[in-house]
Amino acid sequence: MGAEYFGDQTSFADIEIISLCASALNKLGPDYELKINSIGCPVCRSEYEKKLKAFAEKKIDGLCDDCRDRLGVNPLRILDCKVESCGKILSGAPDVSEALCPDCADNFTEIRRGLNDRQISFTPDVRLVRGLDYYNGCVFEFYAKGARDAIAAGGRYDGLVKLLGGEDVPAVGFAIGVDRIMPLIDFTPEKPDYMIVSAGAPMDGLTAFADEIRGAGKVCVISSKPKLKNALKEASAASFRFALIMGEDEIKNMTVTVRDMVSGEQETLSRKEFLKRL
Repeated sequence: MGAEYFGDQTSFADIEIISLCASALNKLGPDYELKINSIGCPVCRSEYEKKLKAFAEKKIDGLCDDCRDRLGVNPLRILDCKVESCGKILSGAPDVSEALCPDCADNFTEIRRGLNDRQISFTPDVRLVRGLDYYNGCVFEFYAKGARDAIAAGGRYDGLVKLLGGEDVPAVGFAIGVDRIMPLIDFTPEKPDYMIVSAGAPMDGLTAFADEIRGAGKVCVISSKPKLKNALKEASAASFRFALIMGEDEIKNMTVTVRDMVSGEQETLSRKEFLKRL
């Protein structure tokens, strides 16, 4: 899951995106560390890549096969290598922050200032480059305490839309790894709210009512079972809290019969009264 911010090339968009990601992680609950870096624009990065490549070629015998291949495609990606021996060699590589042009350096300063203003803690990491070739400018990763892999990451990719055939649109975004974060949070799913079950009512007469319930922020599913008995079994098996029984009379009278799937009790309400109780 993630978010993208299109159309703004200023530091404001970067700060907004990082803040939104931090806010989401704060609500999910894991302790994390935010690392940020700037890999510059194509101009200053090109100069840095020349220095990095020259450094790496002198150490090439000690690098892994992947890093050797990356040197000919995107030298910057060797800094993202997870092989321990490569990490030791590349610890002495030129610092990307020292190669930034004045505009990129100012932009990165503004982003750090903005994060400080919003009281978002971070650690600058000159080895952080992200693994995808289309990134530029600020990149960032969120790490759970004690974890090796990032649980969320992103950055700026101003050239991506044009690369894919669109217009020249600046962009920045993030993604959160659902599979990585699930083991780290206290996840106790609640019973889903409502399943609408048909007691002879046509399916197309149920969708508008379901949309009203969803509009109130509740989970509502329409059973696909044509028979009431089977639909109620489905609602019970899926642990729905309430079954909303809709027959021809309910459609005609604008009512709904609400069955409590725990107690088995049920009552018939006008739809207006039911929606009011939501």
